[in-house]
Amino acid sequence: MPHDMFSVHHRFTAMTFDTSSCRDDYRARVDVMTQALSLAAPDILLLQNVFATADNRHNTASHLANALHMQCAFLPVRPKIRYLDGRPTQSHNGLAILSRHAVIDAGRIELPCDPRDGERIAQFVDLDIDGMRLMVANIQLGHQAGADAVRRHQIETLAQRLAGAHDFDHILVGGDFNAGPNEPALAPIREMHGFTVAEAAPERCVDRLFVLTREAAYRPIAPLTLADTRLELDRIDPITNLFPAERAALMCEMTLNTAREALAPISGLPGWAKGARMRRESAISVLHTAAE
Repeated sequence: MPHDMFSVHHRFTAMTFDTSSCRDDYRARVDVMTQALSLAAPDILLLQNVFATADNRHNTASHLANALHMQCAFLPVRPKIRYLDGRPTQSHNGLAILSRHAVIDAGRIELPCDPRDGERIAQFVDLDIDGMRLMVANIQLGHQAGADAVRRHQIETLAQRLAGAHDFDHILVGGDFNAGPNEPALAPIREMHGFTVAEAAPERCVDRLFVLTREAAYRPIAPLTLADTRLELDRIDPITNLFPAERAALMCEMTLNTAREALAPISGLPGWAKGARMRRESAISVLHTAAE
């Protein structure tokens, strides 16, 4: 490594979790879910099947973000009538990314879909983690039997978008892939040209987390530590007798290694460089303040 560069280690936890829409006693189940996630305290939380009423009076992502003191990016999709407290309610099942780090930008791309299934999208956010830019992609793919070709097309579309994201040190991809570990549909992510890929998923699980690092960049050090890959949110709560969700959440710890330029003492810089340096540090300070 050049003498004017040094390595910065970024350690954080990420979780992907299907919130099961408005199933059962939604209000009580969200409370149980909130307690479990508060104890887990992930730094980044990818949510699927996020229930939100059309008037936004009920929104699982907003509720969890407020309770966990996290920033929230929510995308409403798949609008239709669902039943809340036994009453038909116009609502969405969306995607959400919650973060303890500053959210710089957010976006979406449309994915190919099966006519039997309806709208499918991928959600993106750009995070600032102590000066490192991390792209996070959240996804929930089609689940119909015999839709392997559609799922592969969806993942190919996502992989093409990720390959073009040149401004990021690392990319975290997670969500509900509705694919078993041996399904060929996962190949476009696992075999992305120009990237090293680390994957976390319990056996037989359809939820996955991937870390993608460009081969030209400084590689991650222990990018995924699988000591705690499964958070049991599919067990009955003894007080409410409810399942927080239909299946367990997937959680893992990551340590990412990023090269950063060593900064000379500001007193030794020329005037124009002092100004640029101060503006840069001021911008980072603002991001950190917003994150808090």
